[in-house]
Amino acid sequence: MKFLILIIMIMFIKSANSQEKTLTKQEKDLMLKNFGVLLSEKYVFPDIGIKMKEYLDNSVKSGSYDDVNFVQEFTMKLKQDLQNICKDKHLQLNFNPENAKLYSNENPQNSDPELDRQYLEEMKFINYGIEKIERLKGNIGYIDIRLFPDINIAKDKYISSMKMLEDTEVLIIDLRKHSGGDPSTVQFLCSYFFEGEPFLLNSIYNRLEDKTRDYFTLNDLPGKKLPNVDIYILTSKFTFSGAEEFAYNLKNLKRATIIGEVTGGGANPVTAFNVDDKFVALIPTGRAINPITKTNWEGVGVEPDIKTTNDKAFDIAYLAALKSLAKNSTELNKKFPYDWIIESIEAKVENYILNETEKSEYSGKYGERIITIENGNLIYERPGVGVKTKLIPMKKDLFAVESVEYFRIRFIRDQDGNIIELMGLYDNGMKDKSKKE
Repeated sequence: MKFLILIIMIMFIKSANSQEKTLTKQEKDLMLKNFGVLLSEKYVFPDIGIKMKEYLDNSVKSGSYDDVNFVQEFTMKLKQDLQNICKDKHLQLNFNPENAKLYSNENPQNSDPELDRQYLEEMKFINYGIEKIERLKGNIGYIDIRLFPDINIAKDKYISSMKMLEDTEVLIIDLRKHSGGDPSTVQFLCSYFFEGEPFLLNSIYNRLEDKTRDYFTLNDLPGKKLPNVDIYILTSKFTFSGAEEFAYNLKNLKRATIIGEVTGGGANPVTAFNVDDKFVALIPTGRAINPITKTNWEGVGVEPDIKTTNDKAFDIAYLAALKSLAKNSTELNKKFPYDWIIESIEAKVENYILNETEKSEYSGKYGERIITIENGNLIYERPGVGVKTKLIPMKKDLFAVESVEYFRIRFIRDQDGNIIELMGLYDNGMKDKSKKE
């Protein structure tokens, strides 16, 4: 199992309770010296690795960390200080005496069976990073992914996930809480969205081997490919590493629309090393090279096509997908349901709020239908049905009826702006009217 993975944190590294743990000067000095050697020998950019080693050696001589004794405070300060030199968000240091000795500095690409076992248990617990799969109204697929695990253990899960989504007409891929993962899994998932001869998606240079590995699209995939399905990718400032690679690949290939925030900006894969039998260092030992841009997203992140806040990204993507389907649909019996759903999402995005004067304007008797105000809410009542229901404003003169998805109410005005009629709207296109008394 490889350690060279694009991920901000390796979830199977379980730090001991370090908040109250203290370190002696001798322990800190040894760790700083060993860490400096590892950085100079392993960090992807040798000149920067040497600068970090020089800084750590000087820190030992000057006693810069002599007064920083708590483990958590020590590791946080050390990371912040080193990032002033390397600017690399992937660089991590974890206090982990239980597992530190299991990491091989001589052969870091090989892993210990106990670490493999822990990793597999963690991946099972989080469903291999796949948080949620859903078919949204309008036959739009939605998948929320939080992590890209090693494809060797996650392949069946991704195959079954794509099977569930293969007949959807649009796909929304939510990476807003995605911390990263294995580039081979990025390659595997990307490959479902292209057909034809394999082509280069991304390359990763590995300093440890002094080699560059190319990641091409895969043709031999189980299930149905989706080369023509529109894709919307949701991002946030927390979207990081392997998730950024996935978004970066599809953005530059003009295969997806990115909606949300600029991502975290981490493009250098890490390898885990034993520092001193107490600390495990995650050192960036590689760098991504995109074949189109000839660079990567390190330090700058992936720029969305449509910028919006984290909390609004889904609604904007869903609305864009629905409008695209409604515009391109030639089947009249499909057009109206799209419009019905679009109105709902637009209302959610706009968050229309009534003032007290407007509420009074709508209240009254409309034939057998009655609109009243109770506890600040507009209430709809039809005595023959015998149920009072809250009206939810969608936009001016248009209301949803709470818990009744297939029915809405529109108020009709005369040319002077006075409300004269209540119209009941149904999602199958039917309408009925009641004049105001």
